[in-house]
Amino acid sequence: MPDLDQFINSLEALRELTGQVFKPLVAVLGPFNSGKSTLLNSLLDLPLSPVGIIPTTSRLIYFDYGNSFRASVYNPPRKKMFLQQAELYPFLAGEKVYGGRVEIEAPAPILKKCRLLDTPGIDSPDMDSLNISELAAKKADKIIYLFHQRGMDESDRLFLYKLAKIWKTKSLDDLFFCLNCNLGTSDGASLETTRAALREIFLSPVRIYTINT
Repeated sequence: MPDLDQFINSLEALRELTGQVFKPLVAVLGPFNSGKSTLLNSLLDLPLSPVGIIPTTSRLIYFDYGNSFRASVYNPPRKKMFLQQAELYPFLAGEKVYGGRVEIEAPAPILKKCRLLDTPGIDSPDMDSLNISELAAKKADKIIYLFHQRGMDESDRLFLYKLAKIWKTKSLDDLFFCLNCNLGTSDGASLETTRAALREIFLSPVRIYTINT
């Protein structure tokens, strides 16, 4: 994914330019089963974000750099700590609690350049999940938004109009849209249709690429 690599590398260039140890928060957003957690696990080269055929990410999951693995699951009023990856993954995949947050530290090189944020699907029937995704968009410095291979649908459209309002004072260059072609080669039609819809929503040309998570 050379385009995505270039996008991530630009974060390091920003840090060097400013001379600060600021690490942008990159949120991964999109509908359920669009490949968000799969993409994150690939970037981290660690199976840390739960993946399944039913919605498994029910809260915000933050990733930051650490010399060794450590995770904290906050679900007020309780907090649970994990020091082993093998214990965290089944816990996150199996616990269907909405809200709260998970903070994970791991020795993944990409986390020296930025913090990553996994989110619930924007098309979840649970309003809490939708509110959580909107909160993630507000917190993020940069966003990677994944579409299904078929392109934008109505749930994407409704959420992206909200994102356009959230992002009014931020740069469109910090939005990175991807069509996840994990079902085979795209004929390009859904890409062009989605590109046109994005321009209508954001009132300006917006970058969109095809990837395969």
